[in-house]
Amino acid sequence: MIGLEDRPVVTPPLPIPPPMAIGRLITGALVVLVGIGWMVDLTTDAIVAWGLLLPAALMLVGLGVMFGARRQDVGGLVTIGVLLTIATVISGAVSFIGPWSGIGQVSEAPTAVADVSEVYEHGMGDFLLDLGTVPFVDDQTVSLTMGVGAARIIVPRDAKVVVHAETGIGKLVVFNRTIDGVGLSLDRTWAGPGPTIHINAELGIGELEIQR
Repeated sequence: MIGLEDRPVVTPPLPIPPPMAIGRLITGALVVLVGIGWMVDLTTDAIVAWGLLLPAALMLVGLGVMFGARRQDVGGLVTIGVLLTIATVISGAVSFIGPWSGIGQVSEAPTAVADVSEVYEHGMGDFLLDLGTVPFVDDQTVSLTMGVGAARIIVPRDAKVVVHAETGIGKLVVFNRTIDGVGLSLDRTWAGPGPTIHINAELGIGELEIQR
């Protein structure tokens, strides 16, 4: 008979430490990051680059998904990543949209050079700027900035037109040339015997059209 003193001692296995909660860690880091940015924005004169903060947060979430996918469920992080992606795209699309007045349908049709403004702004809706009958003699620069909607600019048929056009999400239609997508930009000159019209047009979301 084996005495108690002769029985082998069985050492219980060490408990396996739980996997690091990457989802909670990343979520907490995002909350701290946004909180610091918000506090700086409210309490100081510093300008917080939210347009850079969102992509940085998206990269952080992506790293969390990449390193945590094999060890634990990262479905929550994937959801956060999708929301951040949408927010980043929208932020980039409407980064230049300001608190301008103007909602609905607006039409501007000056008939004299003195009536042409150098800057036009509209918030949301439809905007038409008809310069087709203006008797330009000298070169003219016209800038249009609009948030969301459809913008249309008509220029005189004989004008030389220099276009710098941008839109965040939507479509650009410039003299029958059409491009659509995200983050669109077009810089081009169209020849003409008349004075030069420089058009700088920016649209956040929607369709921007320039025609003769």
